Amino acid sequence: MSKEEDQINNGENHDHPFDGRNVLKECFTLFGGEYYDSFIPGMTDLVKLARDPQYYKDPAKHFSLQVGLLDTITKMDEVVAQGKQEARKNSDDKDIAIQRKRNRVIALAYRQISDGIAWRSVGYSRFTIRVVSQARSPGSAHGKEIGRKKEMDYAANVVRNNGYVLVHDATNVLRVGDLSALKSIPGIPYLSEVKNKKGIATPKDIDERLEGGSPTTKQEDRLWQAQIMLSSRQWYVEGGTIPVTELSAKKKDFLVSAGAVLKQAVNKGVYGKMLSSYMYIEAFDVRKIMKDFKDAKSFQSLLDTLPSPSAELLSIHSNYDTIATLMGNEVMRSVPPYTIFPFSAEIVAKLITGQLVFRTKILRKELENEFLKYGYELIINEKDLDAAAQDEDHVAFLSSRILFPDKDPDAFVHIRHNKSGFMYPMQMFFATIAYEFLSVEYIVSVAEAVRVTAKPGERSAFYPEVTDSHRWL
Repeated sequence: MSKEEDQINNGENHDHPFDGRNVLKECFTLFGGEYYDSFIPGMTDLVKLARDPQYYKDPAKHFSLQVGLLDTITKMDEVVAQGKQEARKNSDDKDIAIQRKRNRVIALAYRQISDGIAWRSVGYSRFTIRVVSQARSPGSAHGKEIGRKKEMDYAANVVRNNGYVLVHDATNVLRVGDLSALKSIPGIPYLSEVKNKKGIATPKDIDERLEGGSPTTKQEDRLWQAQIMLSSRQWYVEGGTIPVTELSAKKKDFLVSAGAVLKQAVNKGVYGKMLSSYMYIEAFDVRKIMKDFKDAKSFQSLLDTLPSPSAELLSIHSNYDTIATLMGNEVMRSVPPYTIFPFSAEIVAKLITGQLVFRTKILRKELENEFLKYGYELIINEKDLDAAAQDEDHVAFLSSRILFPDKDPDAFVHIRHNKSGFMYPMQMFFATIAYEFLSVEYIVSVAEAVRVTAKPGERSAFYPEVTDSHRWL
């Protein structure tokens, strides 16, 4: 990594916008006031409802919960739109711009609850979410109320026939088509696009038109290809297909320990802890800090007591990064929302709104040494990785490119088994180890599953579907 990145990660470049202290300052400005307090209880209740098993056993309840969330999101998006108009009229009024940003974050937080519903409904399948998220954001839910009637009528008909429906407009992550129908939960989505004038476009309809030589839109072509991938369990890449192979990962992670740190931060305001020799987490309850610490000096003294490591950092992640990515109309594809993490509903509500901020730091040498204990060497092509990061803005880099770059991912990061020479590209794990609190033991368990599946001496091409539903709520 560059010298500038090292300085940022270690808190030495305080003027840089991605420096942790500047991130915290932004969070205090946005999320520290009393405004957020009015949303947290209701959002906590919705997180609990979305976790209730009864909503995944009854199609009508499953649908009604999403309709309620979509109604709330639409109202928040309307407030955001009104704020945008006010900001244009009063361009010098910073308070209006900040309030609009707050409302946008809240709307996106409600969508994260719906994201959790989607993940549970498809059986926590990263491959499925990866396919249906590969499109542009549908944008604001406000302004679509008239056209939504046909969409809701179609969805209601599916529910009457005892099928389940996912409403894409209520989510951040479902971006291909407008609705998904499922025969059961968990299930494979059957996508549809609702057109006001043309009616309902389903993969079957599009297939018939293609066979007859009738024209189709790019949107319909994307939906058609996505459905083939979902139904065939084949991943399209470079003009060909590769099979999806399920791999089991049941080794430990640091989710429970991270949850304990977050709980301590809610109680104390600030808390930090080494979760392992290579992973450190610190968390800040923005609202409590604003109440308990009246001046920057007293807060600074508290920060200095945290056991933040001084070793070289390989990566750093904050839940504010996730919020910033969503604010940029992007999404971290194949990465689960905090709403399915095994944390309390109150803590989840604080995480998705930014009222509780955590930062996870991964120590480079310590991580490399941990891989060596399991017989693997961590190899990073820093030149290509840095070049990829520089080609994208910060938000886009946190989104699809860092998880699924255009070039072969093992050109960036992979691990090599020292005895056999087996090499496993771990670009996705490199991007998510700090986000999901993954242990080296977990990553190695996946690599070992690949090593058993792969043919010795051959380069195996398959899309790994890591099944780890035991980790989520």
